[in-house]
Amino acid sequence: MPPEDMVPMIAGISTAATLLVIVAVVLAIFLIRRQRANRGYTGGGAPGTGLRGVSAFAHGFNDCFLLAGVPQKKWDIYQGKSHHQLLQPNSEAYQTVLALFNALDGTPLADAISAIYGVINPQIATNFLGHRSVLTRRLEKDPNLFKKEDWRKESQLDLRRWTMHQFGVMTQSSPWNTIGELVPVVPMVHGTDAAVAWKILDTGFSALSSLDAGFYGCGIYFTSSAQYALPYYSTKRNPAVLICLAIPANVYPVTEHPKGENSLMGQPIKSGYQSHYVLTTKDGNPCKQREAPDSHYDELVLSQEAQVVPIAIIEFSQGKLIPFAHTFQREIPERFASVESRSRLLSLPSITGGGSKE
Repeated sequence: MPPEDMVPMIAGISTAATLLVIVAVVLAIFLIRRQRANRGYTGGGAPGTGLRGVSAFAHGFNDCFLLAGVPQKKWDIYQGKSHHQLLQPNSEAYQTVLALFNALDGTPLADAISAIYGVINPQIATNFLGHRSVLTRRLEKDPNLFKKEDWRKESQLDLRRWTMHQFGVMTQSSPWNTIGELVPVVPMVHGTDAAVAWKILDTGFSALSSLDAGFYGCGIYFTSSAQYALPYYSTKRNPAVLICLAIPANVYPVTEHPKGENSLMGQPIKSGYQSHYVLTTKDGNPCKQREAPDSHYDELVLSQEAQVVPIAIIEFSQGKLIPFAHTFQREIPERFASVESRSRLLSLPSITGGGSKE
């Protein structure tokens, strides 16, 4: 046994060692969580770099509205029409959009890009910001009506919990979203033909929801993976994607197969929710079990066009997309697959003003 006068010393050393271990464990947990947040979420493929290192977003998502070169204080000048600017590869704005595209699982497709435009439709952007404010107030004051969580009583509860977890990971990959954000804003991709993309910028997304009954609900469809979206734009004569900011708000985690029992195909967004969110495999079907981060993708279904605002349009050389398109071939809704079925979009009267691509 140690001498009595050494017992306090040994006890002190033991306590100090214990504290050091605790501090080391806490620090390790902090570093792991920070690394995961900074890594970003791509929805599929190799992990993306995320957006937290992009200086252009240091002041929040509102910085995305500057990509077209029009500060918010000058929006009144452009009310009634959209505005765009062709971005030069050596410009900060071009590199910012490219960083967004890469974070949205677009890195392998970068060589196929033929042009990048910063875009803004002030009326759509104003509606977007106003809608976010309204949703925030509603979710704060009446969560029982606008922020339901009855999905916890549904079947496949483990899958739905995982879906909600992955949704949280996706929202946290954007630097402007805080933990527990009631109304997070997320960048998403919508693939289509270039002519339709420019018409959407001018008139909004409203016409699409009436055309797309959708596998996972009736609404406007987006994904966080530019590669997963390939079937929607790679076969078009002039393929393009819109990079948009979206407000999912309270999401319903979808696990129902579109051809199975309780299918949500063509159904409206669930009451008490503002969007549907589903994790899928590469073939477009819902994941049947928890998947590794590099083997699942996602789809977001929004019910209102005020929940989304375009901030950039990227056009591609179709020939350079073909090798990638074969990898992501899958069944998509017939009406959504056909450019001809969307042709009436191009003759719709403007609901948010004019503006055309020069």
